[in-house]
Amino acid sequence: GFTIADPWIARLDQELSRHFLLDAGWYSAKASTDWQTRDGRLLQNPHMHLLEASVAAYRATGAAVHKVRIFDLMNLFETRLIYPASNAIGEFKDELGQPTPDEGHIVEPGHHFEWAWLIGEAANLLQQSDWHALADRTFSFGLAHGLDRVHGGVFDAVSPDGQVLRDTKRIWPLTEYIKAEAVRITDPDPQAAARAQAALQHALSFFFEQYLLPNGGWRERLTRDLVCYDARMPASTPYHIYLALTQARTALERLI
Repeated sequence: GFTIADPWIARLDQELSRHFLLDAGWYSAKASTDWQTRDGRLLQNPHMHLLEASVAAYRATGAAVHKVRIFDLMNLFETRLIYPASNAIGEFKDELGQPTPDEGHIVEPGHHFEWAWLIGEAANLLQQSDWHALADRTFSFGLAHGLDRVHGGVFDAVSPDGQVLRDTKRIWPLTEYIKAEAVRITDPDPQAAARAQAALQHALSFFFEQYLLPNGGWRERLTRDLVCYDARMPASTPYHIYLALTQARTALERLI
């Protein structure tokens, strides 16, 4: 039904298309105050969050414009953001959609888990069962190359071929791994569901032991061997923590 937020969502959507959509087919990550200058690079992260917003907007309003954008963003992801040979997701590409010389080799496992969860949300909402295979591809890359099998946690950055580039571990990649595993404990394959349940419970234990603090705070950044080297708590992190815990709780309640 109609809500008081609908006109605002529609207005924001119109401004988004008017000012950020580029002729190249993707969206600018930022623009000048007068909209005359726009960043033409193809950056992964803004498009992931735009897909997240579009899924939420379509779920809330049912407006066709959001459905169309979801399909457009999924097409962009499959044709321009993910590398078919490796299933790695490039973080930084230039105005031509090619990896940038300085940062084009950077791949973040946390975003693979976040995309996997989000693509699954979009697939369920729009009943696009073929998208689940795409979610599995992104998840598989993160699972194969992003987890520290010795000390635990998720590496901050690797290369497209899986070499570790930054062995530090921020909190948010682990929260995205928790979300990605949470949706897999209802897999129709009993063995896959059991693996996901065990992995989720292990990740949650690690999350509480290594990152969350008794006073409600958290440890933001750890070294490879789990020493906290940055005690700051950015305001962007509670969003990740909240979603991880609510997704995990919902998933585990289904098993009761």
